[in-house]
Amino acid sequence: MSPFFTPRYKLVLLIVLIALFLMQRSGLLLYGFSHIAHPSFDETVSGALACDLLDDEMRAPLFVYQGEARSGDSLIESFLLVPLFKLCGRTLFSLKLLALCSAFLSLLCWIILLKRYQGMWVAIIFASLFAFSPPMFARLNLIGSVASHHLINPLMAFQLLLLFRILEGEAEKKLPWMFFGLGLLAGLGTFTFYTYIIFNSFCILFLISVRPRTITLSRTLLFLGGWSIGFLPWVLRVFFSRGGG
Repeated sequence: MSPFFTPRYKLVLLIVLIALFLMQRSGLLLYGFSHIAHPSFDETVSGALACDLLDDEMRAPLFVYQGEARSGDSLIESFLLVPLFKLCGRTLFSLKLLALCSAFLSLLCWIILLKRYQGMWVAIIFASLFAFSPPMFARLNLIGSVASHHLINPLMAFQLLLLFRILEGEAEKKLPWMFFGLGLLAGLGTFTFYTYIIFNSFCILFLISVRPRTITLSRTLLFLGGWSIGFLPWVLRVFFSRGGG
């Protein structure tokens, strides 16, 4: 067998591509900051709640910190920024670092998904497209909420992983918890940004079309329960915030 087709060679190649991805995005973060920051971007909204949490002083009700009524990603990002603000300071650099971590997590999830269902070479090709992406795409990986809704990307990858595990039909005992997790991610994604409903619709239709027998009443209730928990912040905002939903 040619050394280019051995599992070890493929793994090394994949690791190199991931390293190149990190090098390129880190280079933009450290040396091309003017290309990934702009005064008109509204991404700094997320830093207000993070700063107040670190100061132990909430200057307004929780949902007032949410940048847009139809988009909860800035609120989620605020909580995720707290440890980064502690480690790297309360700067725009920390916010960009969070966006980079989100892009890196998305890359890893998609690699796992493609490797499992399409093979290692497909995962390598995908990683190479991610690593050697056009400049505009690379810049978007480093722009935080609300401008690009980067938090949706890892959520979609996680949800697809769960969906395809359900479609496999092998882990019968784990299926109820998988339906609950699928619903939880679907609800959280919808809270993150409302257009996530389109992706949720695709997942449900695909599941009904491919494996309708896996859908039972108990699993449907678990899915709805998970979705309700994930979507709960939006409901709380509607009923307990002056701005409504």
